[in-house]
Amino acid sequence: MTKQRREADGVTYRNGSYGYRISYRANGKRVFLTDQNHLWTRGDAVRERNKARSLIDAGKGSRAEPITVAAYLGSWLTAYERAGRRKASTVESARNVVERYLIPHIGHLMLKDLHRTTVEALYGDLLATGRTSDGGGLAPKTVRNIAGIFHKALSDGVKRGAIAINPADNVDLPRWDRPDLTVWDGDQVGQFLAYCSSIDEPHLAVWRLILATGMRRGEACGLRWSDVDFVAGTITISQTRVKAGTKFAITTPKTKASRRIVSIDAGTVTELARLLNALDAAAEAYSAAPFALVVTDLCGTPVHPLTLTRRFQRLARAAGLPVIRLHDARHTAATNQLGDGVPIAVVAARLGHTNAATTLSIYAHALPMADRNAAYTVGTALDDAINAYQKRTARTKSAPKLADDAAHDDTSATTKPNNHKQNDSITTDPFEATPGIEPGYRALQALA
Repeated sequence: MTKQRREADGVTYRNGSYGYRISYRANGKRVFLTDQNHLWTRGDAVRERNKARSLIDAGKGSRAEPITVAAYLGSWLTAYERAGRRKASTVESARNVVERYLIPHIGHLMLKDLHRTTVEALYGDLLATGRTSDGGGLAPKTVRNIAGIFHKALSDGVKRGAIAINPADNVDLPRWDRPDLTVWDGDQVGQFLAYCSSIDEPHLAVWRLILATGMRRGEACGLRWSDVDFVAGTITISQTRVKAGTKFAITTPKTKASRRIVSIDAGTVTELARLLNALDAAAEAYSAAPFALVVTDLCGTPVHPLTLTRRFQRLARAAGLPVIRLHDARHTAATNQLGDGVPIAVVAARLGHTNAATTLSIYAHALPMADRNAAYTVGTALDDAINAYQKRTARTKSAPKLADDAAHDDTSATTKPNNHKQNDSITTDPFEATPGIEPGYRALQALA
């Protein structure tokens, strides 16, 4: 038996929680809109009720025939793709979320019956039993990603008048803290590259390029030989190769800042030149045109991104190193650059981040190392300055001095009377030359 009390103007109180219940007419029928939250005060319920009424008064109430959540999400996906404002990989990610998680859990519900409590229950179910493979729970970050797509779909529904308000607004999402990064230090990077060199690893140039620049996997897979400037020692990152569903797509980088020119060191240039020579020889053997992409096999076939990751991890294991993801090689590059004292703004530009704040939030752990290196550099400079001054002072003190007689008396060249007393009074200050003289000595001389 539930207890409900109707307050004034549509505010309700049920089982210790405030909410609201209002109605409006759509297509000649009365439609009731309700919502409730155990965290609300009465003032919160009034504000949410007023927000819902303002949307209805503005013409954003539901005017369409009632449809299920599954039907709505299917039509939304079609419109989302046809709009042409999203990359193929983004659309495919949204399709995967809708078909794999949203429709199986709430697709049978009517769109108009969605409430905040329904959405909160959905996210809780996904955390507990959301995995389709074994029925286990999804990670909080995965649920947050699903929530972002679901919120976007419902927001578009509000704009089109399919639903009065967005029930996913202000829903508490699972707590997620960015996990600690697993990276290699400089010695481990050297160990990995040395091992690859010892076994004549075909993709040595690719591994070195990623570890030197922090390129994303998709950026490396999309890099063309025409993007490599061997003379200037730079690469131009202007496209990515990513998996979209069952197919691969060549698309633009993640953001505008991701389209960038990155300098590479002489050793990486040399390894890339060796790889190009090997691929050109293979193309000539197959009587094929020169291969366009950098990351290909010796037949000219582009390497699958997942295959690239698995090969990287097998090599790490064989080299006796901790096995990390290929994306962690990007984190490794950034961490080591910051540790070596590269300014954070420069690291952000090399990684393709829009601003340095993003870099700072991800790689803050590397700043203490950079700070220690900076302290060592500054301390070394100070010690060098002190030592240089001491050496100059020692040389000055050890230089031979001319005797006073040689400096002020030239008896061998003149027969003039000896004038030592007069010369001494002019050239020698007895107060300065003789230590321990009282300060009044000069004044007494003046009076005499």
